[in-house]
Amino acid sequence: METKISSLERNVQSGEQERMELQKSNMKQEVTISQLQADNRFLNQSLTIYCDFKLRPNGCAPVWKHSYYQVTPNNNVSTFSTFNKPCIDLSDGWCNVANKDTIEGSEQVTAAYHHGTVVYAYRGDRNPQLGKALQWRDAILNNPFKITDHCTSNNGVAPEPEVGSHAIPGITFDKQNPGEYTKHCDTDHYAMSPPTDCRWLKCILPTQISTTTSLTQMTVAIYLC
Repeated sequence: METKISSLERNVQSGEQERMELQKSNMKQEVTISQLQADNRFLNQSLTIYCDFKLRPNGCAPVWKHSYYQVTPNNNVSTFSTFNKPCIDLSDGWCNVANKDTIEGSEQVTAAYHHGTVVYAYRGDRNPQLGKALQWRDAILNNPFKITDHCTSNNGVAPEPEVGSHAIPGITFDKQNPGEYTKHCDTDHYAMSPPTDCRWLKCILPTQISTTTSLTQMTVAIYLC
């Protein structure tokens, strides 16, 4: 009888120890997430989409943003612009961090939003041309990886810059036919006369995000992580 009781006690103690260890682990994770959210004001509402907690404890730095057909397209608002307008939130508009080469991070993220709700986000190796003068290729993600994608068309295709006759280099993006930079559009036809809309046409928004599945509010942002 004593042996059975002793064995039972050991089992209870072992179970209690496992419970305490699990509780400690959960507490550590909660603290880590809380710290990340405090450290990164720009991404705290959807931080897990962009950053691996173990690899990127300090989060990601926003370096560019453009809300299509809500911003006047010009040289200041391109991805390679030297004009500095700090990126502080996801509100409609634009921002650009000059001297992007001074921002730390080995990875680059391109994300698209509809009224602040993330529609897709892709991560890749940092492009060494990011922010360089007249280098529209700076927005190409090297070795792209899908973080999340809610598009009902071309799901899994990473966004890329466009330079065709319809496009303004450093502003226009597409989400179809990787490596082809002159024929398609998912953001704007700014360079056409008159300019026509193509927002979300290569993505097609799901109805749970918008009852209007294309030609509606769109913001694209770039981050360094």
